[in-house]
Amino acid sequence: MIDFSLKINGEDKTNRVQYLSLFIKDNINQRRDTCSFVVKKTSSQTFFPKINDEVIVLDGTDRIFGGIITNVDVSVESVNLVTYRVNAVDFSYLLDRKIILERFRGKTINFIIDFLLNKYDTESFTMNNVIGNQLINSVTFNRITFSECIEKLAELTGFSWYIDYNKDIHFFPKNEEMAPITITDTSNNFIWNTLSIQNDLNQMRNSVFVQGGEEIGNERTEDFTAKGDEQERAYYRFAHKFSERPAVLLNGVAVDVGIEYIDSDDDFEAMWSFSEKYIRFTVGNIPVVDDDISATGLPLFPIVVRVQSSISINEFGLKEFVITDPTIQSRDEAKSRALAELQAYQNGLQEGSFSTYSKGLRSGQTITVNSPLRGVNENFLIQSSNFKMIDNENGQWTITLATLRSIGIIRFLQNLMREQGITENESVTLLSFLDIDDGIILSDDIVSVSNKTGPYLWQ
Repeated sequence: MIDFSLKINGEDKTNRVQYLSLFIKDNINQRRDTCSFVVKKTSSQTFFPKINDEVIVLDGTDRIFGGIITNVDVSVESVNLVTYRVNAVDFSYLLDRKIILERFRGKTINFIIDFLLNKYDTESFTMNNVIGNQLINSVTFNRITFSECIEKLAELTGFSWYIDYNKDIHFFPKNEEMAPITITDTSNNFIWNTLSIQNDLNQMRNSVFVQGGEEIGNERTEDFTAKGDEQERAYYRFAHKFSERPAVLLNGVAVDVGIEYIDSDDDFEAMWSFSEKYIRFTVGNIPVVDDDISATGLPLFPIVVRVQSSISINEFGLKEFVITDPTIQSRDEAKSRALAELQAYQNGLQEGSFSTYSKGLRSGQTITVNSPLRGVNENFLIQSSNFKMIDNENGQWTITLATLRSIGIIRFLQNLMREQGITENESVTLLSFLDIDDGIILSDDIVSVSNKTGPYLWQ
């Protein structure tokens, strides 16, 4: 049984709401939670809901929705009865009324959210549940809403977030805010015949290629012998890129090497091109036929790793997948990324749903489903939590789930970003134009006027 009540602008209006019309939808991350209900008004009553009114829905003392009315559809049923169909959105609506134009460098998530609240919030939001020690090298918010700012931070870090119905921001790793209940075959905390788990093989991956960036190898020397005409003897191409300017010898004597397109030919005996993998001797320094040239440096090798699951391939057939991520800088990183992907997808994905009378389930939470009868023992991420009244005394939540098997990928990306730092939109130019109301008033007085008479001389 639910101890239901609904307040509008702090006043209890429970008896004015049509119970069965109440519906609450709790969405994950940036999608706003919504609430809808119907109010009936007779000619003898004065109250009616209006846009911008605050709505609080409670189960006892626990808020199951809090937000602002954004739409009221009014229809006249008779000369003595008016129906108001009300739609409200969660409190993030209040934060999103201002557009944010900011850039942060070398700041933590905690600092960024606290700064934005202090500068843009006039509604007393809090951040008591923000886990935000991650350092952001650079991030730009170019005329976007507060919710879009937090969503961008969540995408950069692989975190989840939501704003609860007490105006507190939650920002947390995807697998670290647990649901208050666990689902088992005997837990009696869900409606028994509503638990449904679906397996999806469309996204199965059992052979994963990871193409990363480039890895620095051991020092190596490439040797050449000058041949051909003067132009041929000027250029020497390497088998690999060097990570830094190589040391060049001509017949055992060190050559002064500059950087192609940056340094001047007049100042160096040879020029090195990183991207085109060559050295070019400048005019007056070109080797003669049979001269010996050597270049020594640290070569760069492309990172390509393949990992596969023989068990999954034998059961389902080969399903290959390619990941291209130039931020991966070693074969060990590439292998870890491939294994995380393989672990998540080698048996396909699972989704599910169930209905319950238990309260406290929010999108973004992790819930464990252990049901031998259904062949599942796995952690799921709650995607949405929808509430409706089923009679005047009872309410029911419908929960949708997505597998958390991919948490290995999330952890890998989080660790990688912690090691390398996070940079986004460094090159964006922020322009803010101010409308200045300014003016000037001028006055002048003529003190005296004198008249002249001719004759006049013009010269």
